Amino acid sequence: MTKPMRQSKFAVFAMVGQTVKELFLPFIFFATQGDHTFSRKLWWLAGFLLVSFIFGVLRWFFFTYDLNAHEITVNQGVFVKRHAHVPFERIQTLTKTQPVLFQPFGVYQVRLETSGKKDDQLTFNALTPAQIDTIARYRQAAQTKVSETLTDTKQPQVRATYHINQQELVRYALTSFGSLGIIGVIFTILSEVSNHLPQHVMMGLDGWLRGGSVMFYATLAAGVILVGMGVAFIKIYNQYYGFTLTRVGQHLAIARGLFTKHTMQLRTTRVQAVQLEQSLLRRALHLQTVSVLLASANQSEKNDTHQNVLMPVVQSGQVAEVIQPFLPTLQIPTLKRAATVPHALRYQMQYAVMWALGMFGLLLIANWLMATYLHFAAGFVLLVGLAGSLVVIWSISGWLCITDQRLAIADDMLAIQITPWFTKRQYYVRRDKIQGVRATQSLFMARHQAQHLQVVVRHGDSATYIKLRYLQADVVAQVNRWLIDVK
Repeated sequence: MTKPMRQSKFAVFAMVGQTVKELFLPFIFFATQGDHTFSRKLWWLAGFLLVSFIFGVLRWFFFTYDLNAHEITVNQGVFVKRHAHVPFERIQTLTKTQPVLFQPFGVYQVRLETSGKKDDQLTFNALTPAQIDTIARYRQAAQTKVSETLTDTKQPQVRATYHINQQELVRYALTSFGSLGIIGVIFTILSEVSNHLPQHVMMGLDGWLRGGSVMFYATLAAGVILVGMGVAFIKIYNQYYGFTLTRVGQHLAIARGLFTKHTMQLRTTRVQAVQLEQSLLRRALHLQTVSVLLASANQSEKNDTHQNVLMPVVQSGQVAEVIQPFLPTLQIPTLKRAATVPHALRYQMQYAVMWALGMFGLLLIANWLMATYLHFAAGFVLLVGLAGSLVVIWSISGWLCITDQRLAIADDMLAIQITPWFTKRQYYVRRDKIQGVRATQSLFMARHQAQHLQVVVRHGDSATYIKLRYLQADVVAQVNRWLIDVK
């Protein structure tokens, strides 16, 4: 047992900032009560900052942690004491983050994620590299078996290293669809700003826009799109700059980031599944992104999905060769077209069209309510065009959903390919990592002996559901037999 340790003194500033966030709303409430003079408001502000600083220092002082060969113990709390004991064996990942403000001081934010409940997650505001290395050594020693240690002494310490080059990084950033969301944000910001501009300015802008030609509007739209693409490019480039993947024994280390540096350590045996992903654009360019699903106490919907990426961009035909040195036990069997019932494509297309028409019906109701109560409604041509677009989009999505379905079983590995909403995903899951398999069948499907198959895999503190549609009943039975037939 080591003596109790504290975080870096720089953590005081992080905890003061955390206290400021927590007390900000109460401060605003009390500071705005009554008719205070400017000097009194300054006193309120000075008192608020003083209290935040004192509480930040106290929180740092009472935050201590202990290490032994089996677990890490964290003690924290000024008035309410909390103690967390986390065995090193249960720690799934060790993630280091270094924002720009932390870099001159050489400290990192650290998060230890477990496979248990969310309360078992440990977060450190600021640790030095020496403190992090100590925790990492204890964790690695606890999770390394004697046989692995003997094997490691006979082989090079660093088994494999992957480093993204500038050309790959640029290709990955340029093929990102993140620009679509950013373009929407730009239009929203422009709309919101226009609501607060003076009336004479708005009238001038309105006249300027009304007098534009078709080429003017096309140029304006192209400018917004280019800005969105540029922002998305910079964002992706910043996130994956210097991306490096290293395997040492059974441990993987991922480092990435330009302005904010991220480093994560994980154990290969804790990987729940391997996922290969392709958007439509990357599919045309034969590029894939390799990610892993991990079991942890972190909430999946809030988790930084970028940290689970093992390789941002790989040529489709080279995935097995490139990933093998890092996941030696991973099998990548040849995917075969999933055996669906006759006319499965027609059934899926009918299902997609029904959904599109249902969404269009809701839009019609919303349009009627707006016309009745707000005296504003969309034109007939716009509604028809919208209906046609929904039908086309849902139909193409349904067509890809069925034609892209693949399934393969090789020894204890299950491989599945699906395409939900234009993004093709391939999953490779070991039998012992599958949480469950569920088959569903509606009354309509029972007549055609068709079933939907859903495979459940742990991801974060939740799960990923991999679904194949309109399969033949004997295919579903085969997967169920393989799952329970463990020799």
